[in-house]
Amino acid sequence: MTDPARFLDAPLGQPGSGRVRYGAAMALYAQGQISAEVLEVYRIASAQDGRDPAMILREMGLPVPKSGAIPQPLAAPEQDKP
Repeated sequence: MTDPARFLDAPLGQPGSGRVRYGAAMALYAQGQISAEVLEVYRIASAQDGRDPAMILREMGLPVPKSGAIPQPLAAPEQDKP
């Protein structure tokens, strides 16, 4: 089973990355690893792929969840075709 925490660091600004981070946060919330307040920050930030929820959490004085391994890009870049 893949640890959802590894997706908390989805690359900022990449299309869909905010939703990936929110999905990971929902899984962590379901496991009891983060609070409802932390989940709400991820929900709000999910609409803007470039918004850093970890920075918002720090500013609010809330704990920043530990992330797992550095995630791979959401989609492989298209290669030039000859």
